[in-house]
Amino acid sequence: MYKLYTIILVLGISFSAITVEKVVDGGQIYFSSGQLHHLKGEPESSVRNYLESIQNKLGHENAHKFPLDYYKDGKYGTRHFSFQQTYNGIPVFGRYIRVHIQGGVITSLSSNIDNIDLSVVPIITESGAMDIIRPTYISTSTYLKYQNLQIYIHNSIPHLIHSIDAVSFEDSWRYMVDAHTGEIVDRFS
Repeated sequence: MYKLYTIILVLGISFSAITVEKVVDGGQIYFSSGQLHHLKGEPESSVRNYLESIQNKLGHENAHKFPLDYYKDGKYGTRHFSFQQTYNGIPVFGRYIRVHIQGGVITSLSSNIDNIDLSVVPIITESGAMDIIRPTYISTSTYLKYQNLQIYIHNSIPHLIHSIDAVSFEDSWRYMVDAHTGEIVDRFS
């Protein structure tokens, strides 16, 4: 009986420290789990310190400076942080680092951030982008609402875009208008 308890104790200790790490072709982490880091002090600061310590694995030297987009206290002592990627102060659509904590330990991290090299100076203005969309809806009761300037990665190519919503009683669409060319890069409802 003593041997069985010893085996269970050893297995329990061993498995709790196992780390799973998945990387993309460039070697950047997109998922990691296990006992990744023990928190010291205030949770958000400690998470940011951890992100700074693994910046080479994340493939981004300023990942620890990304704005906190979402925080939630979960069940059973869990906490969840989501940091949105930015490039030169402009948010990158749908690109986040998510960190999960159990007790005082970071237990998982997922990341879909990209390396971006793009001019963030728009050539097409906000009103110019609205004028590109407007002819489609000129004779309807659709309301156009400008959302923001952001970076949108479409088919692995980053675009500086103006995000515009077209809303009617029947449906709504979000348009991504390239702020350099005026091309409608994407739209979805």
